[in-house]
Amino acid sequence: RSCFAVCSAPELDLSRPELRSVRKLDRCVQMAWIAANGAWEEARLSNAYAPERIGVMIGSSRGPLGKCMETLGKESRKLTPSFASDSTFGSLSGALAQSFKIKGPGASISATCASAAFAIALGAEQILLDRADAMIVGGTEAPLQTALLKQLHGAGVMGFHEQAEQTCRPFDVTRNGMVVGEGSAFLV
Repeated sequence: RSCFAVCSAPELDLSRPELRSVRKLDRCVQMAWIAANGAWEEARLSNAYAPERIGVMIGSSRGPLGKCMETLGKESRKLTPSFASDSTFGSLSGALAQSFKIKGPGASISATCASAAFAIALGAEQILLDRADAMIVGGTEAPLQTALLKQLHGAGVMGFHEQAEQTCRPFDVTRNGMVVGEGSAFLV
């Protein structure tokens, strides 16, 4: 049995009424909603622009991996129709667009570790091209699934150290791999 040093985000209180629209979605979508909602409120976007002039670009390396794994675990049982949409990359931007009632440009982008940076750049481009007045942009990851951790370990890219808290040392000469973590951040 392998042990990995990982970084997990705090547990989410899904009983909060404002999380109702994403309660059954993947953890990465839930974290994205929380971060995007904070950016939305801070930017005071409610009624600031027409819904057609606000868009969303969201980056993620793995997307709704938890929902995908959940689907695979239910192979022998009947799946609800929502599994088809909830386990796609499009569920990321779609859930935010639905929740915020926005109808501008939207996409979910996967470019490995640069996914959120691409999402930010593509959002800025939409504004520069006058396709939107405001964009919600950012990234989200919830990749802490056994299958993925085993894949990365097998590929030899997982960092390690006898003292787990010393595993993450990106600029150290003794660096030997990465630490997989989860989280989300958004801006307008």
